Amino acid sequence: MSDAICLYGGPLFDGERLFDRGSVLFNTEVISVSGGDLPQGQKTHVDVGGQFILPGLIDIHSDMLEKCIEIRPGVYFDPIFALQNLDRRLAACGITTICHAISFAEEEYGLRSCEEAERTVRTIKQFVQSQSSLVRHLVHVRHEITNPDAAARIERLLEEKLVDIVSLMDHTPGQGQFRTLESYLDYHAGTYGDTSEEALARAERKKAYKEAGKLLGTKIRNDLL
Repeated sequence: MSDAICLYGGPLFDGERLFDRGSVLFNTEVISVSGGDLPQGQKTHVDVGGQFILPGLIDIHSDMLEKCIEIRPGVYFDPIFALQNLDRRLAACGITTICHAISFAEEEYGLRSCEEAERTVRTIKQFVQSQSSLVRHLVHVRHEITNPDAAARIERLLEEKLVDIVSLMDHTPGQGQFRTLESYLDYHAGTYGDTSEEALARAERKKAYKEAGKLLGTKIRNDLL
């Protein structure tokens, strides 16, 4: 391979097998993996100094972008700036594909409202189209079934081919993440500073929306199939 680079000098995992020593030879088009001795005659050799040589990692569910945009409650960075910096952090950690989990939750504060979630989806795709990213960015839309306003927005984003993965979620108190109503109330008090009355009213609204949300979620699922 012309203008090839060879990584060597450490344990190699090729996705199936683990070699005590191995090497990866690559250029912009071809990758060749081998265990054992260092291939000779290549243009550039890079000794990894005993570190693992691994395939790129895939993060299939990450809320990290939310933390990079809203660094503290009510304190926001520019979304593109946040994406640029997260992109480079991911590359430095060996993550080559990330699925950004974008929640259309409405009853949550901040970036998980329908409006902010849709804006985040469009920001990610804008960043991808700029071709300035080091890793692959995918959009994993999470539809909270107790959010009656999410379906129409998600369908529109699907039609525009801005969504890569869709999943349904249910954070109604009494199951899943919140096994008891008390755990739900404690979470909203600690995370958002809600009073017991505010958190309880939020829980009751989620319960009321649940059945309607199931119907909307089923419609999206059937449309995808």
